[in-house]
Amino acid sequence: MPRTAMTERLHRILPLVGLSVLALVLVLPELSSAQSSAAATGDGDDASAYFGLRLSAGETFGNVFSKTVSHQGGGIDDDAHTIGGTERYEVVDPSPDRPSFRGSSRYDGRPGHVSLVEIRDTGQTTCSVTTGKCHAYLDDSGPVFDAFLWGKPSGKLAVGESWTVKLAVPWELGPAGTEIVTVLRVDPASHEVALKREGSGDGFFADEDKTLTLKKAGKDFTVDVVPGAAHWVGYTVFREGLTVSDELLETRSLTVSSDAFGQAVVSERQFTLLDQSPADLI
Repeated sequence: MPRTAMTERLHRILPLVGLSVLALVLVLPELSSAQSSAAATGDGDDASAYFGLRLSAGETFGNVFSKTVSHQGGGIDDDAHTIGGTERYEVVDPSPDRPSFRGSSRYDGRPGHVSLVEIRDTGQTTCSVTTGKCHAYLDDSGPVFDAFLWGKPSGKLAVGESWTVKLAVPWELGPAGTEIVTVLRVDPASHEVALKREGSGDGFFADEDKTLTLKKAGKDFTVDVVPGAAHWVGYTVFREGLTVSDELLETRSLTVSSDAFGQAVVSERQFTLLDQSPADLI
């Protein structure tokens, strides 16, 4: 589960999962009447059934992912940058508390990468099995449930239920801030849950450059950046701790300036998509 540098502003991406979540939430076929009743109330299982891992050694799964960042307004030439790729995972240790995976990633246009990683602290820490080095996991999405992004819900889940998550430090697609997570759908039969997350905060993102290169009338300018308030919203489906699908959209204004460019306020939009794919297709 490597972190890979992108072009400017596409700081880091980690492999992702699932059908477009928004589409999934809107068009999932209705459950049987018995399942619908249970799904409406969340009866039968508490949060651990939906967010706790239930893996088997040798199990494999795959992800396809894409991320885009764009800027417009303020007299600049519109720009957009996109990166995408795939990741294949094999479960090495199925421990629900400290699982390890062998990941084979391919970012389109870049060499492939193989890693052996252990996940700790309910998705909040990743450690290289090879080197023993660990770091806080601050990506905007990933292959398993991450308590940094989603908090630690407990008890039975019910549609309409919500909780607040305090993001204490900047992360990939946002600054330190506050987020509300809302349950949209629960299916006790499959241990699948659909969630909405929406939040805001002020400041720079994790590892974000303080300058940006923009075009104006076809000419490149390197400008200093002062970020405005960031807002993000997304829809995600989890099944037994694995991310089935995820999409996240961030917007904010940026005040940009330099002696040659002058000063302007531009609009930024970033979004991340993760889609699950059978491992044998990757």
